[in-house]
Amino acid sequence: MSSWRENASQQAQDDLDGLLNAALSFAQQQLARRGQFLPYAAAVQADGETRMVAVDTAGNHREQPASAMAEACQRALADQRAEIRAGAVVSDVRMAGTGRAWIWTGS
Repeated sequence: MSSWRENASQQAQDDLDGLLNAALSFAQQQLARRGQFLPYAAAVQADGETRMVAVDTAGNHREQPASAMAEACQRALADQRAEIRAGAVVSDVRMAGTGRAWIWTGS
């Protein structure tokens, strides 16, 4: 099985590496401060800058299930697809019985 890197441009590889680093860094900060975090999105802008993407939770994020917030993050990225080169949605998920978090890089 070949790696995605074999077919991706250097720019795409750099974008995704930077996006993963930024997204995981923010998650680590939130886990250290709060022990958990709400779903959030990050994106690589057309100019190459990586930033966090705000989603509208109508001020009631404590009442929304995490799955609804993750879907709002996906919609926010989709709405900005003309202005971004890459996007990621990050959610605090723990594997039952292990206490470990996991990373999913699917579509």
